This record gives sequence, structure tokens and C-alpha cells, in this order.
Amino acid sequence: MENLLEVANLLPQTSLGGFMHRYLIALLFLLVFSQTVWAQKDFSLNLSPSNQTISAGRQTAFTLTAQPINGFRKPINLTVVTSPSSPDITATLSSVTISPGANITITVSTTATANAQNVSIIVTGVGKNKTRSVSGNLTVNVPQFNLTVSPPNAIVLQGDPINFTIRTQGEPDFARQVSLSVMTTPNIPTQLSKQTLSAPSDSATLQFPSASTPIGSYNILIVATAGQIQRTATVTLSVMPRPGGGDSPKALVQVIPGSIILRANNQGKLQVTGLVRNNGSADAAFVRVILRVFNQANNNLETDTVFVNGFSGITSTGIFTQTTLAQGRSASFNRLFDLPFLSDTLRVEIGLDFMTDTITTPRATLVIDSLTRSLNNLRGSDFVVVVRNAGTVAARAPQVIIESFNRSEQVFDVTIGGIGDLSDSIAAGQTRTFNITNNETDFDLTRINTQHAVWVDGTTATTIINQSVEGFFDRDLENKRNDTFEMQRLAHLLRLKLVR
Repeated sequence: MENLLEVANLLPQTSLGGFMHRYLIALLFLLVFSQTVWAQKDFSLNLSPSNQTISAGRQTAFTLTAQPINGFRKPINLTVVTSPSSPDITATLSSVTISPGANITITVSTTATANAQNVSIIVTGVGKNKTRSVSGNLTVNVPQFNLTVSPPNAIVLQGDPINFTIRTQGEPDFARQVSLSVMTTPNIPTQLSKQTLSAPSDSATLQFPSASTPIGSYNILIVATAGQIQRTATVTLSVMPRPGGGDSPKALVQVIPGSIILRANNQGKLQVTGLVRNNGSADAAFVRVILRVFNQANNNLETDTVFVNGFSGITSTGIFTQTTLAQGRSASFNRLFDLPFLSDTLRVEIGLDFMTDTITTPRATLVIDSLTRSLNNLRGSDFVVVVRNAGTVAARAPQVIIESFNRSEQVFDVTIGGIGDLSDSIAAGQTRTFNITNNETDFDLTRINTQHAVWVDGTTATTIINQSVEGFFDRDLENKRNDTFEMQRLAHLLRLKLVR
């Protein structure tokens, strides 16, 4: 009102001839002036940065700035919300009021159990009956984790301890607990040393009541779950019968004295290597080393098992394994632990587990199942030879050799069927048909041989089995051009080349 009177007194007396008229003109002037000036006073809100990304369990901050427009000076009241709303994500204002030209901090916090998502941070300001809003974007990532189980498979004797080590390793910022579950097919009792693993990395032991585990093979599914993240691993377990007692020969596998070495790998982790030897009077199968790591306080830090780098063999029950040790033979083992190497505080106890058995060395044996011979137009012979691998492993580079002899049993022609390359093989129990043409006619005896190579265990040897063979005796083969001769299981010369 005082401003209105002041404006009225400033107007000339002669303008409209009276105070009332001057008052009305002043009122009109102030109304027009206030609408023009006050309507232009405003403010805006700015959020910086506009986009951020964090991992679940972490927090971050946005800076909110209020910018005055045309001299706006009124205080601004603030509120903040997240959209979509989540109990795992909270936004907090450092002040609920801001002055034009000032800034405040908005802190956004997430829990370790927050799911991966995109969230809008919406800030609203109200000042002088004006409402303005600004929003920013927050992306929440969930760190992942890996699951490993060792050993990947195990073969044990019934009644022996059975342990698998389950490990989880999280990425940086992984902060969730991991729950474990185990399923076996067929179903057998299991026991976990702990059901929940801590972040970022932890381990548990999966055990089986060994005395009650039936003989057989089992598939074991381990499931690790952290929120919406799930990892699985499958291992196999074979429980073998324990050989009987009595005075029968027995295997005796022992650590070679002085062979155990503890050292750090290139990541500083504990690596244990050593040698074992079968000093018994029988073969050993499924030779396994049990390692227990202790610290200076005699606490068992970790227990694990590893099969030796043994030799290939077939057990008395027909199982092919590469963990055998014949009498007098030695093998190495190597195990890397996820533990830092501390030479002055670590010690390792070594145990051995094995089974006495009769081991058969794998062999490939090529036999001729059938042979058909017919005379061709070149006065030679066309041979169809069916060869079967009667051995237990694949025969590599299989070949059939046809040798022609004179009356003095001197070889004067050799014809070979087969490419003779190690990439070519005949699997155990399979057959192969060789079609071979021999154009020699002046002969008294033809001998059919087979040869091949197999890879077994790194030993190198040549075994020649030579038997006398019946052949075809006839100078004049012209009259027998269309005759077919079937000779079942011709005796043959077999050369075995055992190559690693």
C-alpha cells in the first residue's frame, strides 16, 4: 500500500485532476509492472553427472545445482525419489533446502542383494509457488562369481574317504553369500562342511559316508546360488569293490623319499610335486595321493586329492584307466592349491590310496577275418581282405601287405594296402575292408600280412609274430581266372609298434 501511495503522489496533479484518479492509475501501473517483472523470475535444477554405473553393495553421489533466473532469490524446498522404487536402493539429500546459485549432494546407496537394473533418480524443487524437476540415471550391475569342483571325477575303493572341494571366486565388488545344494544320480547320502559360502571367495568340502556308499557310478550335480545368479558343476564318482585279503600278492605304493617339493608358482600359490613307486608284488590301479596342508599352528588349511600321472591299463573288471602302476614302476603327481606359498609356515602331509589288481596292457591286434582272391585281366590277382581289430585300443596306420615269393621263398614283389598314416585308425572291435591288386603272375607262394602302430604308455617295442602260411601254388593261373578262394583267418605277420 505504501508503494502504491508513493507512486500516486509522484503523478502530476493535472494529469486527471484528482487524487483518486491518480491512485487508480498507480494501481494499474503496479499491476502491469509486477506481472511483467515477477513472471520472469524463475529457477532451474541441474543434476551432475546425468548417468552413473555402480556395483550392487556400493554407493555413489550426484551433485544438484539450483540456477536462478532473472534474480530469483527465494529458498527452494527439495524432495528425491527413485523410480522404480526398490528397498535395495535409497537416495538421500544432504539438505532438503537449497538457495538459488548453491548446490547440494545426493547420495545413492545400494545393498549387496540389489538386482541388476536401471533406476531414475528424480529430484523435485518447489520455490515461490514454482515447481521444477530434474532426473538422472543409475545403472546397477551385479558382480558375478565362478564355481569350481575338484577333482572333476574320482575313483575310490568302497570304504575309503571320498572328498570333493567346492570353491567359489567372485569378481571385484562381489559381496553376496552363496548357498550350496547337491543332487546325486542315483541318490546317495552326502554331507557338506557348510551350506553357505562367504564373499568374495570361499570353499566347502563335499563328503560321502564312505562305508555306506554302494559300489557303482554316480553323477553329482553341485548348484551354487547367489540372488538371481546360479552356477552349476557336475562331477562323477566311481566306487570300486575292495579286493579280498588272504596271502595273495599285493601292491604297495610308497612316496619316493626326498621327492616331495613345495614351491610357489608364478602367481605365488602353493604347488606340491612328488614321485611314488609301486614296491609291492602286484599291480596297482587308481593310484591317488591325498594331500593335507597345515600352517604353523597345526591348523588344516586344506585337504585335496590328485591321481598320479600313471600308465594306461585295463582292470580286472574291464575299466580303462590311466592311473595304474605295475610292479616296480614309478609315477609323478602335481597339485596346485589356492593358498599363498609361505615356506616357513606351511607343511604338507602325504597319504596314498590305491587298489591291488591285475592290469592288462592295452593292445591292438589285427586279424584277417576273410580273404577273397580273383584273377584279373592282367594275369594278376585282386584281393579283398577283411581285417578286424581284436585288441583293446585303436590300431593306427593299419596296412595289409601282400608278398609274392618264388620257389626259393625269396620275395620278389610286395603290394601294400592302406595309407600308413597315424591319422588313420581302426577302433577296437571294428573291421576294415582292403581292396588290393597284385599283378605278379610268376609266383609259387603269396603271403598276406598286416601291420599297424598303437600308442600305449610311452614304451617303445617291436613284436613280430611269424607263422608259416599256406598260399597259392600253380604256375598256370589262367584256368583259375574266375575262381574265388576263401581263406579264413590266414596266419599272418603282425608288427606292433608301440609309440607314445
